[in-house]
Amino acid sequence: MGKQIDLGVEIDHIESLTRANGKTAISELIWNTLDADATEIHIEYQKSKLGNVASLQIKDNGHGLDYSQAQDVFAKLGGSDKKVSWTSPNGRLYHGKEGKGRYKSLALGDLVEFTSKYKKGKTYFNEQRDKIL
Repeated sequence: MGKQIDLGVEIDHIESLTRANGKTAISELIWNTLDADATEIHIEYQKSKLGNVASLQIKDNGHGLDYSQAQDVFAKLGGSDKKVSWTSPNGRLYHGKEGKGRYKSLALGDLVEFTSKYKKGKTYFNEQRDKIL
């Protein structure tokens, strides 16, 4: 039997995935909300004193990721459950399938915070992930 080799990803490869203009980065985040079956999407932003966008929030009512899903999604680059299942839980055809769209959001800034609220039974949970490049 051959030897198994763990494959690592260097920062320059991740940086190449973050190269996008602002419109592309925001559109990827919006597609993620739609892939989560969101029916409401709210985009809020604040400008700096110089007139640049200082912060951006995209909020939706999609189904969210529970802790184990978030661990799996953010622990790897590439690969997506969307390749196995072509439709969302509500039957919508998925847009993303490559597992790298979330990295486009890093084109917007060095700190990106992902917060997911999900329901398990009758209880709501929050899952938060920070990505700093």
